[in-house]
Amino acid sequence: YSLYPVLCGIQNSSTVEIPFGRDMDLPLLELLGCDAGILFFTSPNAPTGVGFSNESIRKLLESFRGIVVVDEAYADFAKENAVELVEVYSNLVITRTLSKSYALAGLRVGYALASAEIIEALDRVRDSYNVNQLSQAGALAAIQDQSYMKAIVGKVARTRDYYFDELNSLGWFTYESEANMLLTEPVNGEGEKGPSVALNLFEFLKSEKILVRYFPGHALTDSFLRISVGDEGQMLKLSESIEQWLKNE
Repeated sequence: YSLYPVLCGIQNSSTVEIPFGRDMDLPLLELLGCDAGILFFTSPNAPTGVGFSNESIRKLLESFRGIVVVDEAYADFAKENAVELVEVYSNLVITRTLSKSYALAGLRVGYALASAEIIEALDRVRDSYNVNQLSQAGALAAIQDQSYMKAIVGKVARTRDYYFDELNSLGWFTYESEANMLLTEPVNGEGEKGPSVALNLFEFLKSEKILVRYFPGHALTDSFLRISVGDEGQMLKLSESIEQWLKNE
């Protein structure tokens, strides 16, 4: 999440970025060797949608001397989450948002799960009136309607998994996502892939009034496009546009 280093900078704290490999396995050795006081990572993460197992998170918690913050913004779309570890490890903080599975992005509501000691420390520095009454009312209404949230999440997950198979059938490497997105490496009609191919498809889709995300300038993402999972009609239009692009190429 790009805001973390910004907030650290405001507090005059230095940050170290630990790169992931293409396989997106949790780099335990590098994380444990970074000599940091607080460790942030996201599970499932963006833009790949890859989640990390509780077993790997447990290994990290047992060896890391500082606080581990797991950003679970997309956890409702995943097969498992790390909530069960909060009562076991006093150095674990889990953050959640209502911006994704509850579709309340504009209200800016979230929460943290951690030991009583950490929560008390967070409460002491919490800004006054940090969540307005309208946001609180919307959040309460959303949280109380779990059946609706689960129905929407289930529909998104089914569409995501179907489209994952469709992209793979094109011969495109696609990360197996546990979020509401897919990161895929396009291959054109000539069998070519790479940054120029990804950019070409990005521009073509934009001309078709379909917006996906393109991440230039990073070796792990500059050949990929991130597709947010939409409804069936939107995904059908995307499939038809990709088919047309392949014919043109």
